[in-house]
Amino acid sequence: MGFVWNLPRLNGGIERRGVRFVSFVSMSWEVARTRLERVADKQGIDAAKLFVTSQVEGDLRPPLVRDDAVRTFGKAQEDIRVTLYRDPAYWCPYCQRVQLQLELKRIPYRVKTVNMRCYGEKPDYFRALVPSGAIPAVSFDDGPVKTESLDLMLEIERMFPDNSPLIPPEDNEMVYKLFRNFMQLERRLFSSWFQYMFSGGGGFGLFGGGKDSFISDLEAWDAAMAQINSGPFALGSNISLVDILAVPFVERMVASALYWKAINIREDYPGIDAWLKGMETVFPAYRTIRADIYSTVHNLPPQTGRATFDSGSDQFREAIDGVGNNWELPLVGSVSYDRIYGDDSEAKIEAAAALIRGSEFLVPFAMRAIGVRKRTVSAPLADPDAQPVLWGKEYVEQALFGVALALIDGTEAPEAIDASKSIPADEQRKVIASLAYLRDRIGVPRDMSPGAARQLRCHLNWFCRSMLGEERWAEIKPEYAVQSA
Repeated sequence: MGFVWNLPRLNGGIERRGVRFVSFVSMSWEVARTRLERVADKQGIDAAKLFVTSQVEGDLRPPLVRDDAVRTFGKAQEDIRVTLYRDPAYWCPYCQRVQLQLELKRIPYRVKTVNMRCYGEKPDYFRALVPSGAIPAVSFDDGPVKTESLDLMLEIERMFPDNSPLIPPEDNEMVYKLFRNFMQLERRLFSSWFQYMFSGGGGFGLFGGGKDSFISDLEAWDAAMAQINSGPFALGSNISLVDILAVPFVERMVASALYWKAINIREDYPGIDAWLKGMETVFPAYRTIRADIYSTVHNLPPQTGRATFDSGSDQFREAIDGVGNNWELPLVGSVSYDRIYGDDSEAKIEAAAALIRGSEFLVPFAMRAIGVRKRTVSAPLADPDAQPVLWGKEYVEQALFGVALALIDGTEAPEAIDASKSIPADEQRKVIASLAYLRDRIGVPRDMSPGAARQLRCHLNWFCRSMLGEERWAEIKPEYAVQSA
């Protein structure tokens, strides 16, 4: 897909609104892809995998596992006995549990995507299958669709006992007792977190509420993990059902406690941090399916209700939401609390590939910022029924192309700079609004990895700063800041 781009470095030109521009030069996204592949090859990065449209085998990559996708683990598609209904945004923690179990046990499955209520309507066919609309839901052997994540996981263990069993046998009394204790502790931790974070810590619920209860249960989980000498997981060297049940919610605790309560769980609780590191490094599917902190905190309130801020949380919230020098280049001045795996070069290539891969729909998506945005869902960052205004879309596409080139060749690349400097003054606000809209809606893991998301957010801001100049960008940047979750 090509577009017309004004390049001021070339000879010749025309006058437009008092600014001199060169004659139009046709550029294409295929050019950007060719450059990306060349740079990736020099860095030893397999660029081809970033442009495939499905992923039947290999490590789980959520951007490729969409509606009607299959995961076969070397088996024939005819062997698929499980259909998983989950949200397309990869933000439902209960869905995450079930999918992680299927991945760990390498059970072939098919994915059907169904919106969470706060992000849009559920399809009629799913309402007919599950009148409550609840997800996750699973159909076994094309039978009736069942719900409730724990019930589903126990059924999966029963149906597939030979695929890496995740529940210890009851005749191993010591390990089974430890398993039961962790199951109870996980429920206590979840309850105290939810009450403290989203119910004002009012001291009601299964086990009470408030900060003291949450801290006490964090300390208990941390101490229990620290006592396991045979490996990083709840029962030792192998991942068990307890780990799969707990990790989606502890991931959300880490993000929400930092953002709203100024509690840095991964810094303050080494047993929990070691356990999470084990999950991230030993279990590739978890590493690729986990969200970054920004995506987590902005997608929790539509599901749970808003949390309340505690004193001291401002510095964490500003870093996570890209306030000040955060989400700016160079990254040395930007604070990140995410654990990012892989280096910056890989992250830039992944982010650029996402722009190239999505070039056809990203321009109208970004230009929803200046369109008619009807509020039909409760999630603040979701606009499924927005109508973009596409007047001047060539400049938004030029901006995205410039961002892609900066990710590939660096922000000093002449063509990336030219792209930013040749946006007409009366189109700049439109471009900024569109880039900020896109920046704030980059979702992890739905769209890309945490490292790639950070690079793309920073490079979108770089384009605005390069276009306007340092002083002007600093002046108007707060107008385009994301609203606190």
